[in-house]
Amino acid sequence: MTPPYSTCDVIGAESRFDIQKAQISLTPNATQASLFLNYGGGPSLSPFYDVLNLSAGDLFFYNPSNPDQYLYGVPLHSHDSFTAGDVYQISGNVTTLTAQDVLQDSSHVYRRDETVWLGSSGPVTPAQTGGTVTTTSYGDGVHNALYNATVQFTNPAGFYQALVSNGSVGVAFASATCGNDVIKGTVAVNPEPGSVILLMTCCVFLFAAKFRRQVLARLGLH
Repeated sequence: MTPPYSTCDVIGAESRFDIQKAQISLTPNATQASLFLNYGGGPSLSPFYDVLNLSAGDLFFYNPSNPDQYLYGVPLHSHDSFTAGDVYQISGNVTTLTAQDVLQDSSHVYRRDETVWLGSSGPVTPAQTGGTVTTTSYGDGVHNALYNATVQFTNPAGFYQALVSNGSVGVAFASATCGNDVIKGTVAVNPEPGSVILLMTCCVFLFAAKFRRQVLARLGLH
């Protein structure tokens, strides 16, 4: 594959699977992820047929110190027991599924071992509800991605602490359940509010000390 599509290694039609880029904003309280992609099911991110029945992949988060262990997942489109925009902790009954787990096909070429979806071994409960997934038209699908799919949610308890390592968080996403294009890597996170407050407090103390010295000097005191 050559430009103007992205330089990722896409299997199949770039017009249906190519992921151009991802932009992630993560603070201790909230997360926003914007995924710029081509997708065969249109802006609703609905399932579509391309030799096989395919669906949008889920968005996964991991701690950079252990990139093989996904800790949380967020569906972009509801499937099985999972609701789009809700955050699920991958533990207990919540598991992950590879492309082969989902498609169960041995006749076609796709990334069988790629983790693409949340799965379950029993009843599941989201760690956080109320998130949103909004998809808008973005580009022409060649020079720029067709769609911008933006996921926004309030972080569940322990989410930020579990994921951040050395100021970064790991993110992984497959555009479809075949894993024909995947984006995975780490991004820097925003500073914790506590750090900002601490810095501001130090500045206030320094200013107060300087002001006190100026007053004492004017009074001829030390």
